[in-house]
Amino acid sequence: MGGPTEQAGCTVLLVAFYPSPETSGGERVALCGPTGDHPVPHLDVEVSQAERLADVALSEPNHHAATRLLMAALPELDSPFPGLHNSGLLATQELTAGVPLRPDWASARGDAAPLLDKRDRRLIEGLGYEIATLATNASLLTIAGRREAIAVFCDDSEPFEAPSDRFDGMSPVSRALALADRENVDWVVLTRARRFASTRHAPASAWAARAEQRRT
Repeated sequence: MGGPTEQAGCTVLLVAFYPSPETSGGERVALCGPTGDHPVPHLDVEVSQAERLADVALSEPNHHAATRLLMAALPELDSPFPGLHNSGLLATQELTAGVPLRPDWASARGDAAPLLDKRDRRLIEGLGYEIATLATNASLLTIAGRREAIAVFCDDSEPFEAPSDRFDGMSPVSRALALADRENVDWVVLTRARRFASTRHAPASAWAARAEQRRT
């Protein structure tokens, strides 16, 4: 697998299929790339996972962005949660050891499987939300009439945290957080191609109430 995997103006991800009789489908994938004379191969990857990763990389606006995505995503293939960035939201130990023991875990996995190929609004609707326009570039997500989250559906060329003319110089995530504060909603959701991000937002009114409780 020697030789450079990034050529001028393009990003190359080498994908090799090999038989794996003990796994579902009978095949696994090895991935290698996208930079360096001797890139590290990643073995024993599920075929569907490799397909989704390649699809996300192909949806990036240019080869530089695709290379950055692959450089961040490929090392995660060896982690307990490939493709999941859990930063201060949930306890990793609980995700690893606790959640799979839930009595509804098997049925939840079955319900989620058809959503793996969905993106943007179809993904959010598949999760059970109703989508209502809130602003020109943002939506309100509800379930059975309950206001659950602010959603921003980014274009394929809009990173979550980069300023955008479409958001008046704000980043999509900053826009979502500002609207969540205005609408007194706890959660924000952003999508971009197959990428999905969610974070809990405590509105200013909630912080004020907590501060008042501390004073008393």
